[in-house]
Amino acid sequence: MSNTRSRQREDVDRAYDIQTRAGIEGAVRGTGVGTGLAMIAHFSWPWFR
Repeated sequence: MSNTRSRQREDVDRAYDIQTRAGIEGAVRGTGVGTGLAMIAHFSWPWFR
């Protein structure tokens, strides 16, 4: 029983690490895309300034 619980705990910890890493990568990607689009808009369209 203990072995099963420790295995489940390892799986949960691994899944948490994967989700955390994916969330951080998504936030960085979204920030980069948003910043890039804002820069393009500022330089491309005069009414956006």
